[in-house]
Amino acid sequence: MDGTGVEARPRCSDDEFLKTCFIIRLLVPRAVLVLTGRESEAMRDRLWEFTGSFGVAGSTKPGGYVLDPGPSDGSPGQQFALHDVRSLMAFRAKHEQS
Repeated sequence: MDGTGVEARPRCSDDEFLKTCFIIRLLVPRAVLVLTGRESEAMRDRLWEFTGSFGVAGSTKPGGYVLDPGPSDGSPGQQFALHDVRSLMAFRAKHEQS
């Protein structure tokens, strides 16, 4: 349990996450899968063709789109750390080559 009294769930592996995304895509092809910056850069690069929407250069701070968002590294005020912090231009440049 963590400090909130809620029992932490075990995380799934990257392979389990990929399998789940592919199964959802096969079973519900019209579903829009949204991938956030919580996933690693490598994971997002692997899934970009199968995803309907990506969060890029987001803020995890409440009010972060109105106020100065600051870094998304899990520092005070952030809800969680982002693992893929590329800008929209960097993300597009990577995937326009493919």
